[in-house]
Amino acid sequence: MVKKDCSDPNDEGEYCWSDGIQAYLIGAYFYGYALQFIPTIVAGKFGFNRVLRFSTLISAVIQCTFPAAVDVSPILAIVLQGLRGFVAGIFLSNSMACAHTWGLKTEGKMFISSVV
Repeated sequence: MVKKDCSDPNDEGEYCWSDGIQAYLIGAYFYGYALQFIPTIVAGKFGFNRVLRFSTLISAVIQCTFPAAVDVSPILAIVLQGLRGFVAGIFLSNSMACAHTWGLKTEGKMFISSVV
């Protein structure tokens, strides 16, 4: 739990962040996710497999470094959270394109629902 009032020593939580910083930290993921149309263009150029592997790797690296980034700066945490949302958009949009390309035409909806 995040402290909202730094003057109260009885508040639980490790970080003393304002409501604005907390809102940016939560919303940054979705701001990055909103840019998911860009990776589809990249996947057409480099192939779905490469883009999916790269996005999974980047997501894992961000996830591992996020706790240290939070300790360094809330701004760095916000940037990483936005990047993580962008990478999630890459994975979702490209997995849909893979399902469309590799799945059977008669079972397209079932294949896409199993991917999601």
